[in-house]
Amino acid sequence: MKTVFKTAFILSATCLLVFSSGKAQTPTTWTTTGGNSLSGTLPLSPVQWLGSSNAADLVFKTSNVERARINSIGNVMIGAVGINPTEKLDIRNGNVLLEYWSSAGGGKGNLYIGGKTDAGSNGIRFSFQSTTNGMIDVKTTALTNGLVFRVDNTIGGTERMRINANGNIGIGGIINPLNKLSVQTAILNDGVQVIQTGATAAGLHLDNTGAGGHNWAAFSTGSGNAEGAGNFNIYDYGVGGSGGAGTRFLISGSTGNVGIGTGAIQPTAKLTVNGNVLIGDPSLIALPAGYKLYVQTGILTEKVKVALASTVDWADYVFDKNYKLLKLYEVEKYISDNKHLPGVPSAADVVKEGIDLGKMDAKLLEKIEELTLYVIEQDKKIKKVEEKNEQLLIRLESLSTNK
Repeated sequence: MKTVFKTAFILSATCLLVFSSGKAQTPTTWTTTGGNSLSGTLPLSPVQWLGSSNAADLVFKTSNVERARINSIGNVMIGAVGINPTEKLDIRNGNVLLEYWSSAGGGKGNLYIGGKTDAGSNGIRFSFQSTTNGMIDVKTTALTNGLVFRVDNTIGGTERMRINANGNIGIGGIINPLNKLSVQTAILNDGVQVIQTGATAAGLHLDNTGAGGHNWAAFSTGSGNAEGAGNFNIYDYGVGGSGGAGTRFLISGSTGNVGIGTGAIQPTAKLTVNGNVLIGDPSLIALPAGYKLYVQTGILTEKVKVALASTVDWADYVFDKNYKLLKLYEVEKYISDNKHLPGVPSAADVVKEGIDLGKMDAKLLEKIEELTLYVIEQDKKIKKVEEKNEQLLIRLESLSTNK
């Protein structure tokens, strides 16, 4: 036997194996049809082996070009020439194909990292399904902390996203997301962004498919929307996305005016409400029919202006020559019987029905004007009495002088 210090080539049916050795070789051990391994009962290592007994790399070539390399510590390089692999498997300049092929078509390939089966050791399994099924499955058997995604240039890195055991997703370092999507941030104006590059709206949709549930959406509108471009609106698609559709809330992008119940029509005031308004506890207050605004416990303001529909709603009619003014004795009898002025609601009526401020002011003015007429009438009577008294005094003085 002769000691050989050179590179040996062994040609098999499928590839050219290249290995280096610094010790005596027995080339007849491996042939072009393979070799019989002299080993004990599996899984004992075979007595015969292929490789180098020193620190030299084991190189594999085809067409005299290096295709793969195993270095002295067992790292494998595929796809690069003369480069020392830094990981257990280092693949350069190419793709990895995992495929199960059959004549019927379809199939799948799996990539196991750490754990091979669902019931196996902790780790991640990537399952690449066929184009027929069209899916990529990422599975982990270590669900205590969920599936964690880190991005950083250091070992371990900074956590960016996590999917926990019940499928909730946390973004921004939330280690226990309580909702299907939870986002955490300390950056100014940061959050969730929806970008619309067309003429329609950028929307956030909330769909409730339960019994009687409505589908809602919040929109930043574009020129293609009924509300016009630059506005924000909350839209109701109705029960199950059909029926009762319409804009329920609208903020004008140009004026900042807010519209409730105005539909797609731009609100004309800072707050425009097309409908009735209740300020107070709806469980205690029922908005009376025929009124647009009810305020519980009261209103504090520096000024109130009441507009009347027409001149007939004011009390100038009292000064009309055809107005029938009650006699004072008639007023006296009415007060004695009813304990309030004629035409003025009683205290019980006010408690029950309230008062119309405009009409009540007109009624009070009516009474003031009637009182003015009574005073004028009394003044005329007094003047007549004074005139008679003056004439009587003149006669008395005349009689006294003639005596």
